[in-house]
Amino acid sequence: MKNFFLFLINLFFFIQSKQIEFPKANKIKGIIHFINCGRSDSILIEQNKRYGLVDASYPFLGAKDVVESLGNRGAKDPDKSVQAVVNYLNYLGVTHLDFIIATHAHIDHIGGMPQIAYHFVDKRTKFYYKKYRINKSNNEALFNAVYNSMKKKGAQLIDVTGKKYEFDFEDMHFELLNTEIHKKEEKRGENQNCIGTLITYKNKRIFLAADLEIKEDLIYKDYIGKIDALKMAHHGCSYSSFEFLNTTRPKYTVITNSQVTDFAIMPINILQQMFGGKVYYVGGVSTTSKDVATSAIKLYIYEKLFENSEKKKYFLHMKNTGGNINVGSNLNGFKTYHSYTFYFKNGKIITGLQTLNGENGKCKYYFEPDGHMVKGTCLNIEKKSYCFDNNGCCYDI
Repeated sequence: MKNFFLFLINLFFFIQSKQIEFPKANKIKGIIHFINCGRSDSILIEQNKRYGLVDASYPFLGAKDVVESLGNRGAKDPDKSVQAVVNYLNYLGVTHLDFIIATHAHIDHIGGMPQIAYHFVDKRTKFYYKKYRINKSNNEALFNAVYNSMKKKGAQLIDVTGKKYEFDFEDMHFELLNTEIHKKEEKRGENQNCIGTLITYKNKRIFLAADLEIKEDLIYKDYIGKIDALKMAHHGCSYSSFEFLNTTRPKYTVITNSQVTDFAIMPINILQQMFGGKVYYVGGVSTTSKDVATSAIKLYIYEKLFENSEKKKYFLHMKNTGGNINVGSNLNGFKTYHSYTFYFKNGKIITGLQTLNGENGKCKYYFEPDGHMVKGTCLNIEKKSYCFDNNGCCYDI
């Protein structure tokens, strides 16, 4: 027994001398805050008590024009949206933003930036943007107000137009996509022109899609590849193509909207039921001191240490979400998402060869393993040939 106690004592001092640590609780290595600010974007990136911001919500309610002087308005004004962002940053103790990314010149993304500049920008802040170009909805005055507010506060103005741009923020790597003007652009508007942000931390990847439209996400889907988390394009307005969702297959998706709208049901079902992901949405606009502590969805990046191994594992976790969105449990029948048709039975996407009631009576349909209906082609299925018309129907039943 004496020898046993001596062994324990020696082991204790050996451990102390070698500073060996047994596995502890997971350490938070970074947080992405999706701030509640209505149907708009304002996303705070945090690591090691340093901060960056992607977009800045709406300007003050009642402001007819976004002008540089709006930044001088104080927190006592009974306004919402950007004030929710200011309150939340103040709650976290943020006094300075290391960087700001202006994804595109729409008021629900950069309208609040003069106010953000007034409070949190100085000569150390890097402001990433694309040159404004005239398009069908002329927002040049909005862009100029934001640009001038950053310039007046001394921010480093970094134009990423026409070139691939990357930078590191602590241990996170940022790639700004869609910075080049494509030869076949149709100048539909600022959504086509917006910057997508790909964040890589160790082996985890997060993509903030801003308002990227389908033609743009088709350009970048293969480059982006499989991701762990997605900020869905355009507040869940079905702007993400099926091909994009099928390629990226995020484990977590955030919709920056104050409600789940009808047009978001299809992509939510695809993400949840086909890929096993979880979908959350931000709440309303939080401006009071009472609710500011829970006025964001937080995407935590954790590092977990495994016993007897130096290998480190990094994983994501959502908090303050109110739970995964449960939609479409009573969804039934044919549903089309962009050009792809699916069939739902009690909210579940069916696959394989199915005999269903079509427009002209019963016929056979074939749904690929990823759920979409085959149209206008012939297939050999279980040693039998089936030809499907342009509506997906084969009458050989």
